[in-house]
Amino acid sequence: MKKIKMLKEVFKSNLNWTRKEKHVLLGIGGFIFAFVIGFFGYLFYLQNSVNKAFDSQEGKEIQHSRVCMVNGDIKLHSVRSVTVNGKTYWGCCQHCISLLRYNTAQVRFTTDPVTGKRINKADAVIFPDPHNSRRAMFFQSDSTYEQYVHR
Repeated sequence: MKKIKMLKEVFKSNLNWTRKEKHVLLGIGGFIFAFVIGFFGYLFYLQNSVNKAFDSQEGKEIQHSRVCMVNGDIKLHSVRSVTVNGKTYWGCCQHCISLLRYNTAQVRFTTDPVTGKRINKADAVIFPDPHNSRRAMFFQSDSTYEQYVHR
């Protein structure tokens, strides 16, 4: 019981701040609030910029060097390359490069969604997925992509 009374008195004594101390605390609180708002505003700006970058490539062929050929992600920058049997493949990390180098689970190949033929990703024509502009789709040729889009 005595401890509770002591805590109440200590707490009460700290609430008797001077006007100057209150202004300092209010200023610090305002600064923190402005910083948080600015930080989240900047994140929103970055997200919109990235979305615009991906949306602007819709329907355009994607450079092989911007696609991780293991997971099909389109990147805003070039990814790492590995040459196997004279063909260049691209991966976003060392793990993906290793999978491509050793062709684990046949990752160097995929199926054209229109013809159903097995194609080598290094030879494929790459376009963004019309339903998700951050994912790549591999096609045998430009004409199979056009057939896919106009189905």
